[in-house]
Amino acid sequence: PRYARLRSASPRRGGGGEKKDKLQKEFYTGTGDFTTLYSFNGTSGYGPLGIVLGKDGCFYGTTIGTIYRITTNGVLTTLYTFTGGSDGSEPNSLMQASDGNFYGTTWYGGDFYDHQYYYYGHGTIFQMTPQGKFTTLYAFRGPDGQHPNATLTEGRNGKIYGKTPFGGSSFIPNGSPFRTQTWEDEGYGTLFSLNIPPSILGLTVTNGGVALSWNALSNQVCQVQYATDLGSTNWVSLGSPITVTNALNTTIDVDAVTQRYYRIQLLP
Repeated sequence: PRYARLRSASPRRGGGGEKKDKLQKEFYTGTGDFTTLYSFNGTSGYGPLGIVLGKDGCFYGTTIGTIYRITTNGVLTTLYTFTGGSDGSEPNSLMQASDGNFYGTTWYGGDFYDHQYYYYGHGTIFQMTPQGKFTTLYAFRGPDGQHPNATLTEGRNGKIYGKTPFGGSSFIPNGSPFRTQTWEDEGYGTLFSLNIPPSILGLTVTNGGVALSWNALSNQVCQVQYATDLGSTNWVSLGSPITVTNALNTTIDVDAVTQRYYRIQLLP
């Protein structure tokens, strides 16, 4: 109703200024239905970035040093706290992929350290389950990009895509001999893709054999394989390749009469 009254307050002959000003005052001083769900206190994080609606109906987001989940009633749970080392620091916004996991990047951190010049590293790509299990998937080193700063995107081919504003083929590390580094040495940025390997969730022994539960991104082509020795180089395919359409997949091995190890191979 406030919006309707404001739109109807078009100037009339003589200016109509008094009525127009009155409606604007009603609109701008209206209270609305605003609720503060949560106030960060430093311990729970600070400087929150974008949030994403999860498939479970909760919201997920990042602060300068944490990943959190918050319900629509304002109950916040810190799922992961960054150390600033190989796991990264200063995460960007999250995205939830078709496998149900969350993916993101960090501006700093990684497995590359130069305590004189690049103490914080060049950034990372990470995965986190809705329960908070955290995995670093990739660490940037400069020529492949540095300091990713945008939300990742899932492609229709089962890959994750993103960009870095710096780094690339023109990147020259700080402290290279016989030259002084300039801003151009930081590189002009990169576009990248990343294959996300399938994850085995668990094994269940049934009357019909063994049920293998696993997940993967949509449209990935996967092959379940087994071997009787974990160090074997002769893995046997179990069934035909599977083009993933659901986040959760189950493969039944009806011939598992002896001890077997399983893996899922991501096919091109």
